[in-house]
Amino acid sequence: MATFLQLLKETGMRCGEAYNLKWIDIDFRNSTIRITPEKSSNPRILKISNTLISMLSRLPKNSEKVFSYKSKYYLRKTFANMRKRVAYKLGNPRI
Repeated sequence: MATFLQLLKETGMRCGEAYNLKWIDIDFRNSTIRITPEKSSNPRILKISNTLISMLSRLPKNSEKVFSYKSKYYLRKTFANMRKRVAYKLGNPRI
């Protein structure tokens, strides 16, 4: 989940765009990531930090997708629960 959240933070991706991210979309040598758009967004290529590159390289490469959840629903639900916990812990309901 930490890698997923760092990816969203650095790139501004939507959850669905991150869920659909494939290993071929990540250029480890140039530290860039190619984002396939969701809804009416534009495709884009963004530079990412070395920290995120190392986090991504430590993930298991068991499938074509980077984040191998059963469905987008489970990833979204986990993300929502984590956000709720952080909002409660920090006392900021706007998170």
